[in-house]
Amino acid sequence: MRPRATLDLRLASVAGGLTALFLLVGRWSPARLAGGQAPEIAMPRTWAAAGLVLLALLVPAGRIGRRPPGAGSVVGLLAVLFAWLLGATLYSPDPVGALPKAYEVLLLGAVVLALGRIARFVPARALSDALWRAMLVVTGALALVAAASVSTQGGRLAVLGGGPNVFGRNMGILALIALDRALRGRRAAVWGAVVVGAAMLTVLSGSRGATIATAAGALVLLWVARVPLRRIVAVALVVAAVVAVVLAHTEVGHRAVRYVQERIVVLTLQERYLSGREFLYQRGLALVAAHPVSGGGLASFRLLGLGVYPHNLFLELWCDGGVVAVGTFVAALAAAVASLRRRGWPDPLGSAVTAMFLVAAQVSGDLFDSRTLFVGLVLSAVAGGRRGRPDPGRGGRNRRTALGFVP
Repeated sequence: MRPRATLDLRLASVAGGLTALFLLVGRWSPARLAGGQAPEIAMPRTWAAAGLVLLALLVPAGRIGRRPPGAGSVVGLLAVLFAWLLGATLYSPDPVGALPKAYEVLLLGAVVLALGRIARFVPARALSDALWRAMLVVTGALALVAAASVSTQGGRLAVLGGGPNVFGRNMGILALIALDRALRGRRAAVWGAVVVGAAMLTVLSGSRGATIATAAGALVLLWVARVPLRRIVAVALVVAAVVAVVLAHTEVGHRAVRYVQERIVVLTLQERYLSGREFLYQRGLALVAAHPVSGGGLASFRLLGLGVYPHNLFLELWCDGGVVAVGTFVAALAAAVASLRRRGWPDPLGSAVTAMFLVAAQVSGDLFDSRTLFVGLVLSAVAGGRRGRPDPGRGGRNRRTALGFVP
């Protein structure tokens, strides 16, 4: 392999690892384990973002390649969105009180721009594969920790001092990565078992949003990857068999059944309990009605005493930055989808995870909690061309599989 190709792959691995760290660690720091909170300068997210920015600045201008059609629009629109939100700090009800959120917006903007530049230097597919490998390792480790503590934890499941909603979304990522690998045609039984385990842990997190979003992401993965029906049936049979065993003979399965019955069937469907979100939506809509064009300013929902955040990404953007922010975000979504459709959905897993976070963002999490959605839009937009379809006669030995990855 040529020296430049080797360097590019190494940089892609480093960038993918830093991106995974930024996405998974969120606001968490080791100080959480002792019940405290580290200063921002000691937060892993700050160092991960700084590392990505440094890598982007080290890319020689003469070696930056061209983006795929439409990718520049996605990155540019997201940059405009974050710049507008930062400007909304100036007319916030309390500009000083809005600074913590302004910092998080700055982090998001820096990471988006850095990845947009890095992906023009390193092979986009190598960057994407490095990201999912790192995500698989970390979320797999979290799943093992959670599985070991199921019998000792009461209530909603979470690990290492993190929240249950965040844990649910992380297990959703693991489930989609495992499903992606199960559909490739090698070790389907093993990856099918991982899909089931991750799905069960998502349910045990008690996050209805994460559970529904994971199901939506799985449907998107099956659709955009154009997996042959016989392969879907084979994986479904494996998953069904594992589910039957887990539900009947394990503590995880028993608790999952109880959680589905209590939180989805009883609370959501029968009692229509939304954890007070309907009141948050009403307050957010009232704020939007008062400031429809420019919004109430960054963090205005919290600073006006309406709640911590609206629990809906579109409503939060409208509250903070008005129709300008919402319109810019919708334009970025449309540009990403149009670019992906023109190029035949080159990164099915990335599209599925992005769709999962788009669904989850409608009912849970704030702007920074939706960071995987923004990063996913950028990485999907810069992904390479359509990946190859498998040769049905070669089965699991095929090096170019249904999703175009090399196992």
